Amino acid sequence: MSESRIGSSDVLGLSRLREPIEAGFGRYGHFVNRHAWKIIASFVIALAALFTQLPKLQIDASTENLLHADDPVRVAYDEFREQFGHDQAVMIAIETEDVFDITFLERLRALHEELETELPYIEEVTSLINVRNTRGDGDRLVVADLLEEMPTTEAELAVVRERALSSKLYVDQMISRDARVTTILVRPNVYSSVAEANGDLRGFGDDDVGEAATASAPLVYLTSEENADLVAALNAVVDRHSADDFVIYMAGMTVMTDRLMRGMANDMGRFTVLALATIMLALAVLFR
Repeated sequence: MSESRIGSSDVLGLSRLREPIEAGFGRYGHFVNRHAWKIIASFVIALAALFTQLPKLQIDASTENLLHADDPVRVAYDEFREQFGHDQAVMIAIETEDVFDITFLERLRALHEELETELPYIEEVTSLINVRNTRGDGDRLVVADLLEEMPTTEAELAVVRERALSSKLYVDQMISRDARVTTILVRPNVYSSVAEANGDLRGFGDDDVGEAATASAPLVYLTSEENADLVAALNAVVDRHSADDFVIYMAGMTVMTDRLMRGMANDMGRFTVLALATIMLALAVLFR
C-alpha cells in the first residue's frame, strides 16, 4: 500500500512539473509565431556580430599551449627555452651524387646565403659552408669555417673531403658516410618580434632577455603567424633550388607545426560545412 502511494505521489509531482514547462514552451511558440520577423532579424544581427570576430580566430597547433601558463611542466619548459634557446628547428637534407663537388658546393653556398637573407625570424643557419673546423696545425690550434675558402681545384677539394669525413662531428650529422647527403640546420628565433616592436627588449642584450621579461611585459614566444611566414619563405627558397641532382628534403617541428595548422584549417572549413548541411537536412526531414 505504501509503495503504491509513493508511486502515485511521484507521478503527480512529475505531472505538476511537466505542465508549467509545456505551457511555457507553448507560450514561447505563440510568441515566436506572432513576432517571426523580429525574431529572425535578432538572430541575423546576433550572427553578424559573431561573424565579425572570425578574422580574430586563430589556430594554434603548438603542444605547449595545451598546458596552462602556470602549469609546473609549462613553467619548467619555458625556463629551459629561456636558458638554452628554442627546441624547434628545421632540418634540410640535400641529396646529390657527390657532396664534394665544386659545382655542388657553389649551389650549396647559394642556398645557404639565401636562407640567411630571405628567411624571417631566424637565429642561425648552419651547414658545411659555415660549420666550425677546429684542428691542430703543428703547435697551433686553428679554429675556422670548414669552407672558409671555397676549393677551386681537385687537390683542395680532396683536403676538405678528408677533413670532413674523418671528423665524428660531421659524419652522420652534417654529412652522410657515403658523401651523398648533407644537411642544413635552421634555428628560428625563440621570441617573437612583437616584443621588440613594442620596445620591450629595447636596450637589452642577449644575456639580459630574462631580465627584460621581468622588468616589462612578459616575453612572447614566436607566434604561429610568424612560424607560418618563416615556413612560407623557406618553401619559396627551396622550390627555387630543387632539382633532380639537388634533391631537398625538410623536417622538424617548425615545418610539422605549420603543416598541422594548414591541415586543421582545411579540415575545419570542410567539416563545418558538412556539419551545417547535415543539421539542415535533419531539421528538414524531422520538421518538414
